[in-house]
Amino acid sequence: MIHLYALAGGPVEASLGGIDGRPVTSVAIGELYAIVTTHTAPVARDAAAALAHVAAIDAIADHVDLVPVRFGPGHSDEEALRAHLAPVVPELRSLLDRVGGHVEYLVRRTLPDGAARDDGAPAAEAPDGPGRAYLERRRDAELASEAAHRARQAELRAATDGLVAHAVDVRDVVTRRGPERCFLVARATAPDFESWIRSLGDRDADLVVGGPWPPFTFASLPVGTGASL
Repeated sequence: MIHLYALAGGPVEASLGGIDGRPVTSVAIGELYAIVTTHTAPVARDAAAALAHVAAIDAIADHVDLVPVRFGPGHSDEEALRAHLAPVVPELRSLLDRVGGHVEYLVRRTLPDGAARDDGAPAAEAPDGPGRAYLERRRDAELASEAAHRARQAELRAATDGLVAHAVDVRDVVTRRGPERCFLVARATAPDFESWIRSLGDRDADLVVGGPWPPFTFASLPVGTGASL
């Protein structure tokens, strides 16, 4: 089985290790290289393997610019890997040009207690009778939750707008834990950016900061390309 970590513009040293300590290898796919490890069985789908996956990407990124790949199922062999990625090499090349040599930081504005989003569908009750009051309460709760998210998102944007000029790209993301802003930052400027972002967290207990880590948020292929990372 082939486990994929990243796409890079050049090969990497086999001395680097991946999941289960397996040495990484570089598989040429068009003008890019897939950075992989080979296993005798599918990689375990657990937290330990996922953490090892991210750690390997961090180590590989110290040696070569790359597009990180999210932890996921493997490929049966190199032929299957090439068949999956070859059709989107041009898109991957564009991604590498944009995110290679960069890291990602995150700032989240936490929600007030009880304001976590509930995306479950309401029960199919009759529009009249006892079920109607439940549906109305459910609707009111969802509206209140959406309003809390919008307010927190506005607060987050106001708190982090000073960082935007120091990032290459910014993405706003809505999660059940609260709105997030993700920042794509060049590795060369990451130390300064990290000091600024940590100072925000020190001043505001409702802000959760994270990073640096591989820029997964910014390393997604356009919809319709026929492959996923």
